[in-house]
Amino acid sequence: MSNKPVFVATHPRACSTAFERVFMTRRKSLQTIHEPFGDAFYYGPERMGSRFEGDEEARAKSGFSNSTFKTILDRIDREAAEGKRVFIKDITYYLVPPERQDARVAPSLQRVKRGVGTEEELNEAGGLGLCLQRTLSARDSGVAMNGKGDGSPNGHASSDHSSPKSPPFPYDTPAEPSNPTVVPREILERFHFTFLIRHPKFAIPSYYRCCIPPLVERTGFNPFMPSEAGYDELRALFDYCKETGLVGPKVCGREEANNIPYGKDSEIEICVIDADDLLDDPEGVLRKYCTSIGLTFEPEMLNWDNEEDHVYAKEAFEKWNGFHDDAIYSKDLKPRAHKKQPKTDAEMFAEWVEKYGEEAAKTIRQTVDDNVETYEYLKQYAIKLEANPIVSAVQSLLSGHPKKKQPVEPPRAQPVAAEWDAKISNYIPRESPKERWRKRNILGTRTRDDTAAESEKRARSGDSLRSEVVFEKSHIAKLLPPGQDAFAKQRKSGFINFNTMRSWVQVLTTPTADTPGTTLLLHFDNKRYLIGSLAEGTQRGCVQMGARLLKVSECFITGRTEWRNTGGVIGMILTLADAAGTSAAAGAEEAKKRAFAKGRKMGCLDDGGKMQQLEEEARKETSSRLGLFSAPNLNYMLATARRFVFRKGMPVDVHEIEEGREKADGGEEWAPYWADENVKVWAMSISPRSGAHSKHSEPAASVLTGTVSPRKRSIDEVYERDAPDTKASTTATTSGLTQVERDRLTVKAVVGEMFDSSWRLDTLHETPLDQVKLPATMFIRNSETNKLEKYSGPLPGQPPKPGQSPVDPNMTVLVRKPWPGALVESLPPTNPRKEAVSYIIRNHTQRGKFHPERAIQLKVEKGNKWNQLSSGNSVQNRDGETISPDMVLGESKDGGGFAVVDLPDPAYLEPLLARPEWREPKVMAGVGAIVWICGPGVAGDARLRDFMGGFEHLEHVVSSPEHCPNNIALDSAASATVRLRQVDPARYTVPIHQNATSASTPALPKNARVARRGQMIQLEPKNEVQETQNVPALDQAAIESETSQEVLQLAAEAQDSIQASHMETQRWVSTLPPDAGRAEIVTLGTGSALPSKYRNVSATLLRVPGWGSMLFDAGENTLGQLKRVFPPDELKEVLRELRMIWISVIWEMPGVRKAVPIPTIDVIPTEPSKNCGGASEKVESEDESVGPVFTTGRLR
Repeated sequence: MSNKPVFVATHPRACSTAFERVFMTRRKSLQTIHEPFGDAFYYGPERMGSRFEGDEEARAKSGFSNSTFKTILDRIDREAAEGKRVFIKDITYYLVPPERQDARVAPSLQRVKRGVGTEEELNEAGGLGLCLQRTLSARDSGVAMNGKGDGSPNGHASSDHSSPKSPPFPYDTPAEPSNPTVVPREILERFHFTFLIRHPKFAIPSYYRCCIPPLVERTGFNPFMPSEAGYDELRALFDYCKETGLVGPKVCGREEANNIPYGKDSEIEICVIDADDLLDDPEGVLRKYCTSIGLTFEPEMLNWDNEEDHVYAKEAFEKWNGFHDDAIYSKDLKPRAHKKQPKTDAEMFAEWVEKYGEEAAKTIRQTVDDNVETYEYLKQYAIKLEANPIVSAVQSLLSGHPKKKQPVEPPRAQPVAAEWDAKISNYIPRESPKERWRKRNILGTRTRDDTAAESEKRARSGDSLRSEVVFEKSHIAKLLPPGQDAFAKQRKSGFINFNTMRSWVQVLTTPTADTPGTTLLLHFDNKRYLIGSLAEGTQRGCVQMGARLLKVSECFITGRTEWRNTGGVIGMILTLADAAGTSAAAGAEEAKKRAFAKGRKMGCLDDGGKMQQLEEEARKETSSRLGLFSAPNLNYMLATARRFVFRKGMPVDVHEIEEGREKADGGEEWAPYWADENVKVWAMSISPRSGAHSKHSEPAASVLTGTVSPRKRSIDEVYERDAPDTKASTTATTSGLTQVERDRLTVKAVVGEMFDSSWRLDTLHETPLDQVKLPATMFIRNSETNKLEKYSGPLPGQPPKPGQSPVDPNMTVLVRKPWPGALVESLPPTNPRKEAVSYIIRNHTQRGKFHPERAIQLKVEKGNKWNQLSSGNSVQNRDGETISPDMVLGESKDGGGFAVVDLPDPAYLEPLLARPEWREPKVMAGVGAIVWICGPGVAGDARLRDFMGGFEHLEHVVSSPEHCPNNIALDSAASATVRLRQVDPARYTVPIHQNATSASTPALPKNARVARRGQMIQLEPKNEVQETQNVPALDQAAIESETSQEVLQLAAEAQDSIQASHMETQRWVSTLPPDAGRAEIVTLGTGSALPSKYRNVSATLLRVPGWGSMLFDAGENTLGQLKRVFPPDELKEVLRELRMIWISVIWEMPGVRKAVPIPTIDVIPTEPSKNCGGASEKVESEDESVGPVFTTGRLR
C-alpha cells in the first residue's frame, strides 16, 4: 500500500475545504497543507495567473511575491521530515498553464535531471522527498498565509475589468513530453494523487459569488474569470496520471471496471470523489477513500466541534480570505437529509438571473456548458457506493410513505433464435473428411459447372445454400483504407490542425532474444499507435516499458507478413479485446452523457429521434476498434486461427497494402494513403529486386489476378486439384468482382467474425433431431414447467436402446451452435507474398502561435472566445465584429514527422531508395528522422550509407541485429533472477545477454545512431531525437548490491541445511532408473495464458540425458526464453534432442510451429520462403542457424 504524500487535486468550489477538515482531525499522524501552490501561481516570480499581474502592490502585500515552486516544495519537504504523512489539497490549475498553453518546467525546478535519480543531483534542484534542511524566510514558508494574518484582502478588489498584463509564463525552459504541469515527473511520481470534483452547475455559481460584492471585498478576486473554472486543467492532470501509470488501472469503488487483463499496475488506485456523493453519504465515501490511500477510517473524523480544531482550521484557511467561511465555522460532516432535487436548465438559469442579473447568468451558463463534458468524463471514475438499505429506508420515510411494491410478472420465455447473422462471407457446413478432401477447392476455385451441380444436388436433398452470401460490387470498398470518408478533410495538403498536442515516438523494443522485432509507440494525448514489428514478446516488452495499450487504435506493421514479424499479433488483439470488454459499460454510459450534453446545447432534448441519433454517433466515437495495416496475407494468417481464437466486442479491420496500390484513386496526387485527426500516413510496399540494376517491376500477376507463380508448386497442385482458369473464372463473377477480390473479402469477413461476432454461448437453436451433428448436447423444453431439460432420448443415426422409441424425424431439439469461425471449413487459396511495407508518418500542419496582444487589441474577451479562436473558430468581439483565427494566430508550420523503413534483406534496398516520396516536399516536409529496421547485412550496405549521407539534415536511427546488442529487454524479470541466483546459484543463472556489440560491427555514418529502448523522437513542439529516456543496460553488480547481508546469510544457512541431507537424497536417487537423477526440469514460463512483467506464458522443458527432451507447452516466445537459458551451442543440442512437444491447451500455445493449427511458430524453424510473407533469398541469422539441427533429429 502506498505511503506517499496524498495530493487531492481539485477545482474551485468543490467542497474541498470541508473534505480537508475531515483529515485535519488526524493531526497526530497527518500533516495537512492547504493550497500551497497558489502562492507561486498568483504572486511569485514564476506566476502563471494573470489576475494580479497588473497589481504589483497586491502581490507584495500577499507575502508571497518571492515564492517559487521550489520554495513551496521545500516547505513540503520540511513538513514531511517531521515524521507525519503529508496530506495536500490544492487547485490543479496552479500547476497547469492556463489557456491550454504548452507546459514548461518551472525555472526553479529545471535542473532536475530525468533518469539519473541520484540524491545529490536532485537535492540541487529541490523537490518532494529530498529532505532538504534549508531555512526559509517567513514570507516564503507559507505560515503567514496572506502575509499579515489579519483578514485583509488577498489582493485589490479593483473595479477595473480590463484584461490584466501577461505574467512571466511561458518560461524559457524545456518541456517534458505529455506532462501538462510545470513540475517535473520525478517530483509528481512521489505523490499519491486523488481527485475531487463537483458538478459545474453548483461549483461555477459559487465561484462567481466570490468575485462580486460583498465577498469580493475580502477575496480580492475581481473580475470573475471563466478560465479559472479549473476543469480542463484537472482533466489534463488526471489523464496524464492515468495514462503514464501514476495511478491506475484499478478504480476505487468501481470493482466492475477492475478486471484489467493487461497493463502496468501503479499500485495506486484511480480515486475520484464527487462532492455530492460525499455530502449524501460521507461515511460510505470516506471509508472507501481511506482504504484506497492506506489510512484507517475512524468515525470521529466526521466531527470537529472543539476549540482546538477550530483554531487550527482558521489559521490554515485564512490564507485565502473569504473563500472558506462555511468550512471554518462548520462543526461536522453529516449526510444530507434530503438529496438535492434535480432542476432543469431553465430553472437553474432563472435562479442565477434572480441572484446575479441576466448578463451574469449568461456568463455562468456559458461557463457551466463549457465544463459539463469534462465533469461527466471524470464522474465515470468516481467512487460508486452500493445503496445502504437502512439509509434508503430512512430517506424514504423522510420523503413520505414508501410506495407499495407492484407484483412482478414472471419472465417470459425468450424466443429461440440465432444471434449471429452471416456477414460478407461463405460459411460451409461440416462434412465428412472424405467429402472435404474431394471438395477442397470449395472456396474460390470452383467452376460454374461445379457450383450448378452442387446446387442441384442440394436442392434435391432439401438443403439450401442460404449460408452462402453473394458479394456485391460495393463491397470492394472494404478493401480500401478504412475510415477515410470521415477524414477527407484531413487528407488534403492544406488542412491545418488547430488542436495542437505534444507528440513523440518512443522505441519500445529492439532486436533481442526477448523481443525479436523493433516496435515503436507514437504517442498523442488522445490516441496511441504501434508501429513496426508485432513479434512474439512485444506485449511483455510494452509492459516492461510502462506503455499503456488501451488507447491503441491503429497498428502499422512494417516488413513482410511472416511469423518473426507478426507472431504476437493474435495475443495483442486478444489483450486489447479483453481490455475493451471491461470498459464497454463505462463507454456506453459515457456515450449517453455525451449525447445528452450535445442535445442540450442543440436544444433537442425533447426530440426522441434526434437524441437517438446523437447517442448512436457518440457510441461509435467511444467504441473500441482496432485497425491493422500490413503487407499482404495477414488476414489469412489470422483466419487460420479461427478454430481456437474467438472474442466479442473488438472490431478488427486488417488492411493489406499491396505494391502499386499505395495511392488512393482520385484526389490530390500526393494525398496520404491514410489519415485521421492526428497524422497523415504514406505507405510504401516494396518487392525485392533480384538484380541490382533491374528496372522497377510491376506487381506480380498473382497479386492482381490470383494466378499462380510458376516458380514453385501452387496450393492447387499440392492438393491435386485443377488450377483456376485465369482467363475466365478468376475474373468473371456475377457481382463484378474478381475472384481474388472475393477471396480477400471472404478471409476478411472470417477475421471480422473472430473478434466481433454477435454469437452467444447461451443461445439455443431449434434443430430437427435427425439433423443434429453428434456429439452435441441437446435440450428440450418441458411442456408443463416450461423449463429446459437435457434430452436423453434416442440419438440420430444410432439404434435405440432397449425400451426407447425410434427417432421421431419430426421432433425438434434445442442445441448450441459453435462460434462462427468453427463453421468455416476451409479458406480460399493464397500464395506466399514478398512485399515489405514501410511508412512515412507526419503530423498535420500546425496552427501558428496564439498572440494575446492581438486579441486584446481586437477587443476579444479573454476566456472561452480565446479558446475558440485557438481552435480555429471565428468569434465576435465586444463591438459585434467577427474576428477570424488568422487575425490572432501566427504563421502555421509543417507538422513534425518521421519515417519507418523495414528492409528484411539487401534485395529490398534499391527499390526502396528509388521511391519518389523521398524527394517530394509534399510528403517529406516536416520529417526530421528515419528509423531503419534492418535485417542481417543491410545496415552496413554502402548504398544505405550513401542514402543517409544524401539526407544528412535528417536524424537516422538504426535498429539491426548487428548494431543492437542482445540486451535484456525484460529488466524486472531478469533482476529478480539475478537476486534469486544469489540465494540459490545452483538453480538460477544470469540470463544470457550482451551489453555491447561485436568489435567487427561496421560503424554508422555521423548523422546516424543506434536504436535503444526508451529513445524518443519528439515531433511537437520541436522535432528532435532525445536520449534522456534510454533504458540502461543490465547492471548485475548494482542489482546484487541491493540484496541485504541478512538475506544472504539466511540463504547460506539454508544451503548448509540442504547439504546436510544430501546423503539421504542420494539414497533416494539410487532407487530410480539409471540416469534418472540427471534429469532436469527447466521452467521457461509460469504465467499460464497471459504474459506479464515477471512471467512468460506456460512452457516447461524436461531434459533426460541419454534419451532426449520434452517440451510441455510452448507459449509465446518460448524460443526467446530458451536463448536466455542456454548458450548457442547448448541450445542447438537441446533442440536436436527434442523428441516430444506436449500441448495442453492449443489456443494458448502460439510458440510451436506446426504442432498446432497455426501458420508459423518459432520453436520449430522453417526456411523463410515457407512463411506467409516469403523471401527471395535465404539469409543466415541466429534464428535460422538452429534450423538444420532438426534434419537428423527425431522431431520433424
